This record gives sequence, structure tokens and C-alpha cells, in this order.
Amino acid sequence: MLTEAPRRIKVIQLTTILMSSAVSSETAASYGIEIQHPDEFLIHVFDLAPGAVLEALQRLRQSLKNPPVAIEQYLVRLEQHELSGFVAKLKEFRAVL
Repeated sequence: MLTEAPRRIKVIQLTTILMSSAVSSETAASYGIEIQHPDEFLIHVFDLAPGAVLEALQRLRQSLKNPPVAIEQYLVRLEQHELSGFVAKLKEFRAVL
């Protein structure tokens, strides 16, 4: 269900960020969990479900109303959070964001 995708992505991204700083790679591996940088994680999610990711980002950006955020400014903000690989993929889809 696409309406649930934004919430899932936010939760998974937050979990990934927390795990990457709070748990060692060895500890995570012992549970079968691979720690990924958020940029790498979002690229994988995008590759698996590009429509859901684009829809979630579109809704998120449109919710930023005070002040509104232009797409270029939004992409710059994402890059400032060390998501340059993810942003590179998104640049192809500027028209729908």
C-alpha cells in the first residue's frame, strides 16, 4: 500500500542512522544485520521501489509550506545530510518531485 510507504521509509532510515552510530558492525553482523550508511540504504530502497520513494518524497516536499521549498533547494538540503548518491539518482526525476 503506497500510503504507508512514507512512514516505513522514515522509520527504516531512522533505525539505520541510529544503528550505524550505536552498534558495532561485528555486533550487528552476529544478528544477521548489515549496517549501511543512510545514503547507501536510500539508494537500495529507491532501486527496489522507485515509485514509492518518489511519492513519499513528493509528499514530504509538498508538506514544507512555510516557506515552500523549491526542488533544487530540497536536493541541496538532502546533499547536506550526506545523501549525495541518493540525490544523484533523484536528479533524473526532478519533474515529479
